[in-house]
Amino acid sequence: MPRLLIIAYVFPPLAGAAVMRPLVLAREARKHGWDAAVLTVGHDPKYPTDHTLKSPVRTARAYRYPFFLVINRFLRRLLPGKRILWSILDEFYDWVPSAVRTGRKLYRSWPFDAIVATSPPYSDLRVGARLARDLKVPCIADLRDPFTTNFVIDFVHPAVRRFWHDYYCSILRRFDRIVTVDRIISDEIPFHSEVIPNGYDEEEFSESPQRYPEFTIGYVGTMYAALDTRPLFEALRLLPESVRLSVRVLFVGAHSDLVANVAAKYGISNLATIPQVPRKEALSIMKKCHVLTIFGGTATEAVGSKLFEYARTGATVINVSRRDSGAWRFVEETGLAINVAVDDARRFAQIIEDTFRAGAYRVPKGIEKFSRQHSAASFFRLLDGLLSEKMATNSRRPDR
Repeated sequence: MPRLLIIAYVFPPLAGAAVMRPLVLAREARKHGWDAAVLTVGHDPKYPTDHTLKSPVRTARAYRYPFFLVINRFLRRLLPGKRILWSILDEFYDWVPSAVRTGRKLYRSWPFDAIVATSPPYSDLRVGARLARDLKVPCIADLRDPFTTNFVIDFVHPAVRRFWHDYYCSILRRFDRIVTVDRIISDEIPFHSEVIPNGYDEEEFSESPQRYPEFTIGYVGTMYAALDTRPLFEALRLLPESVRLSVRVLFVGAHSDLVANVAAKYGISNLATIPQVPRKEALSIMKKCHVLTIFGGTATEAVGSKLFEYARTGATVINVSRRDSGAWRFVEETGLAINVAVDDARRFAQIIEDTFRAGAYRVPKGIEKFSRQHSAASFFRLLDGLLSEKMATNSRRPDR
């Protein structure tokens, strides 16, 4: 049975949206004829933890000496919110030497046949590229977020952005294959890539959802300051009073309190916010909501990873977005949500009212192709092909 090393800095017990892709890949490995192990960080207090998530495979932990984290904290006081040139791709670079040593040590006792390095953090790619070069093992880069077009990174100057783009590409050039979660990320890089989208876990939706007694419009996930939630509160003001007084708005996740000031400006008082919760609880909240909202398209081209889980709940999913964004086009192509333009609060209000009065919910047709099990199968087909190519190449080499 071939062996796969998955490099994922964020892995249980660390929690967050980044966890699920490598976790499901590890869990599905044996179903596809592979044995898997994960190389991850030993501890990082910056991340929340979720001890309900367990690693299904052996896990090698490399400890981090956060020199660059300390440096970045100091430099960001001088340039708040800016990307600092000296962080060597990202502030996790100080994890790279320890991770490479741990990967080599693991290889001596458990030789692996292929590597998948999933990012961000982007230093995962440095670890994967170094191990692939040193151990002569084929490696796949899995890109879950854009880098130089990432809306949460404010680069100091366009020249710095160009530098990082070139540097980023110089690392990606070392990989045998590149996988992205959407075409937006693929368009950022000058290399061929395979798109394997994010998804949902079918096992987590085996029971029919029980909705909240009070009609609830929800958002579950990290709230960024750049995301524009004003269309929601404008729409609420346009609702008939009898509907508006029966609606509750619920934001769940890190920085969810950012919306409180926006709601207050629009005179919306029926807002509740909950800090980040364990994954199981977050899913339970999603399943109980009547309407679920996505705001990523107000600030970025990328498709939000929560879209797939939202859609699987059967709730009415509203994608608030610019009309020309990648998220808008993806929703139009897949039918996983209803698009609402940032400047169209009236349509937003009408969808809320229609959902409130109809009380009918459905799971979109064809959603099964966005299950994480389906995505994992695509990954392992790619790995099987890569391993076959390597074996064929080795067989053609003349004996010395």
